[in-house]
Formats: sequence, C-alpha cells, structure tokens
Amino acid sequence: MRRDGMWVTVLAAAMGMGAVAAMVATASEAMTAVVPLMAVAMLLHLTFLILGSARWVASASLPMVGGIVLESGFAEESSWMRSIALGCWWYVTMEVSWEAIERRHGARTTAEATAHRVQEVATVVGVALLIGVGASALASIAPARSVALQAVVLGGLLTAFVAMIRQVTAN
Repeated sequence: MRRDGMWVTVLAAAMGMGAVAAMVATASEAMTAVVPLMAVAMLLHLTFLILGSARWVASASLPMVGGIVLESGFAEESSWMRSIALGCWWYVTMEVSWEAIERRHGARTTAEATAHRVQEVATVVGVALLIGVGASALASIAPARSVALQAVVLGGLLTAFVAMIRQVTAN
C-alpha cells in the first residue's frame, strides 16, 4: 500500500462521515427514515473504502441518494439547494474514494491527470450548483408550486446534468 493512497483514504473517509453527519444534522425530525439510511451509507462507504473495492464503494450512494430524495420532498418548502449541495458533496466524496483506492492499488497518477480529474469534478459540481440555483429561482417565482412543476423543474435539472456529464466525459 502506498503512503499517499493511505492519506487520500483517510480524507475520503472523513469526507464521507462529514457528508453523512451533515445529512443527519439537517434532516427533518419528522423524517425518521433518513437516519437509518445514512447509517447504512456510512457503513457501506467505510467498509468498501477500507477493503479497496472501487465498484462496491459506489453502493453507498444508494442509501445516500435515497435519503436526499426523501428529505428534499418532505417539507412544504422544497429544499432543493440543500439536496443539491449534499449531492455534490457526496459526488466529490466518491471521486476521492475512487482516487484513494486506485492509489492504494498502485496506480501511477501524474500531476496532470490529477489536475484533469479535479477540473472535471469542479466542473460537474459548479454546473450542478448553478442549475440548482436557477431551478430554485424559477420554482420560487412560479405562481403555484405543484408537484407537476417540481417534476418538470427536476426533470430539466436532471437532463441538463446528464448532458453536462456527457460533455465532460467526452472531452
């Protein structure tokens, strides 16, 4: 195991625990399903991060995304920006986790490759936050905030996000 991989693993574990803690701390008290989902997310993330399985570490995203979706639609006032910010935090956590696993398994990364990966992650997070701000602004000025409107805005957000990811990965 390489030493730099060990430190990146510690960083990934800390980021994962921080994301779970932020999700639990900001969850509605009435939404009791979020806390067990976050416990499962943290357990999966730490277990597979330590075991070094890049494929299985992503399985921690299922309970995390489930908790984000449950919590975002629970309150009368939609909390899209909170959900998008936590989703971005989790995305960065997954990227750092994959980097840690690759380094521990002896992958040779150059400074240029690392900089390119960081640039891609920053682009995805930046665009997601911008789209989220735009979606929140559009939803807040809408005459009636209905489930149909939320579905249209979130569908547009998802479509834009997927298109942006395809563009980033194509380059």
